[in-house]
Amino acid sequence: MKMRLIVSLAAVAAACVSGCAGTRIAPTQIAPWVQVASVERMRQPIPSSRGTAASQQNSVVNRIDQRLNPAAVRVCQRTFSNPQDCLGLLRSRTLTVFSQDSRINAFVGDKYDIALLGGLISHAGSDDEIASVLAHEYSHALLGHPHRSARNRLGGMLVGAAIGAALGAKTDTPEWVDLGVRLGFESGNLVFSRSMELEADHLGMFILHEAGYDLSAATDFHVRMMNYVARGAPTGMKGLLGFISTHPPPARRIESLIVTQAQIEAGARRPAWKKK
Repeated sequence: MKMRLIVSLAAVAAACVSGCAGTRIAPTQIAPWVQVASVERMRQPIPSSRGTAASQQNSVVNRIDQRLNPAAVRVCQRTFSNPQDCLGLLRSRTLTVFSQDSRINAFVGDKYDIALLGGLISHAGSDDEIASVLAHEYSHALLGHPHRSARNRLGGMLVGAAIGAALGAKTDTPEWVDLGVRLGFESGNLVFSRSMELEADHLGMFILHEAGYDLSAATDFHVRMMNYVARGAPTGMKGLLGFISTHPPPARRIESLIVTQAQIEAGARRPAWKKK
């Protein structure tokens, strides 16, 4: 009985959160050619990890950012309705490399502060792969994801608390409120982060292209992550692959990246957002 109630609580909280989450990307059908291209892409060899030494990582990232930052400004200015804000937002950010941290991860804070961990840089196979991750983090900042994520987690907690309180009243078990809060938080964090990752992947490809980097590097990086998982690398923020702990499956992201790359190579210069 208790287990069925736990499952029901998680399902309701997740359903509410996913219903509010959504994505700004225009819906795309994963056509058969995309699925074929994705399978083929995952079978192709990728560059070996460069093993960039910790002492060199700052200079590598700064060199990449000198090209990527102005490219992000240009993409921002032709994508959003408030282009006058783009330059200030992107120049006010800080970029930090934690070269002694061996985990594979990158993240952006609510003040546009971007961080790359040393494990990600050392495992990448090229500047282009690192640029694809950095463009992705820039996209999170430009899309306001840090603020949206905080609101969504709070919403999930409130929904979970309400459901937990109702269940607790019926079963005379006060602990349901705490369980509801925790499940609501986790459901909101997981569902929203996955839709946001796909948005940031999509916009990030336009920034990557604007900076003159190889678009295929983005799929190279995700094939690399998929291979690590297949070899049993630990995931999660306390594990090796925090980068994918709450992210969509690599295969799903590779399909989405292939579609975006095809759009860009066909001449698209702006993301394919949904019509309001």
